[in-house]
Amino acid sequence: MNEWLSYRLSDFVMFSARVYERQIELYNREFAGLQILALCLAVTMIWICLRRPTLANRIVPVILGLGWLWVAWSFLWRRYAEINLLAEYAAIAFALEGAAFLVLALRKRGVAVQLPSASMSSLALAVIALPLFFYPLIAPLTGSPIAAAEFFLMTPDPTALGTLAILAFSGTRLRWLLMIAPTLWCALSAAMLWTLDLPSSRVLAAALPVVLILAVVRGLRRTSAASSP
Repeated sequence: MNEWLSYRLSDFVMFSARVYERQIELYNREFAGLQILALCLAVTMIWICLRRPTLANRIVPVILGLGWLWVAWSFLWRRYAEINLLAEYAAIAFALEGAAFLVLALRKRGVAVQLPSASMSSLALAVIALPLFFYPLIAPLTGSPIAAAEFFLMTPDPTALGTLAILAFSGTRLRWLLMIAPTLWCALSAAMLWTLDLPSSRVLAAALPVVLILAVVRGLRRTSAASSP
């Protein structure tokens, strides 16, 4: 037992920062062009949430579901599993999360993911914009190769964080259940990448508690509004 207590997380991370970045580079090269599609889908989701809330109840969970399935297969299973023993299990979790979004999208009312109005809109957009649009800038801004940029719906970290941000401001009652997988992934990935001293780990570590706190605050406000006469 004492031997297990002597281990640190770095003892289980069997790859270097450069090896991780190289995996992202090869992945982006293999699927060059899909990054633009991913950004277009992110813009589409935000536009639908703001302009067509009823339509967003079906379109957004479909996009998220397909994105989680794509990341599960294309990155976690086919590439990340080569250097990370946990990636295969993560791929299964991502696939289940993606399937859950697609199944819920088929419900009569879909999944209520529309953004709040009034004072919360600007805050919601700011929080959601980080993983959806600014996450790819972390690599070039911190001295890493621009080819190692990570995109929402393409790699797991921004996909999980972006999903959390959207769910945090959504009105669906199932958001807490849907938030389990992305929360666990963000926490695990932040811890692993922290041992490699990668800047993205600090972004994840800082953004995760902020998003969760906002989700709780949003939930309390909705509960208070529903219970008031």
